[in-house]
Amino acid sequence: MRHTNASLLLEQGVDFKIIQEQLGHSDIGTTLNIYSHATTEMQKSASKKLSDLFSPNKKIASERIVEVLHFLISNVAILVMRDKP
Repeated sequence: MRHTNASLLLEQGVDFKIIQEQLGHSDIGTTLNIYSHATTEMQKSASKKLSDLFSPNKKIASERIVEVLHFLISNVAILVMRDKP
């Protein structure tokens, strides 16, 4: 249940620190490495955001680019931290 809770909250965009506090972890590494998992929907969302970013038919403001890059960097950090021993 704790893994599911963390992953579902993460998928909904809940901040990592909030999830950490709700699970009662003193170290955010525990939350990220053990309890949170990148779901298929998160992967699809990241791919769509990246695709939309480079779509030739859309004019994208610099704020949107920053938002998408922040999302991607956050998800990469999750995967990197999760795979560390």
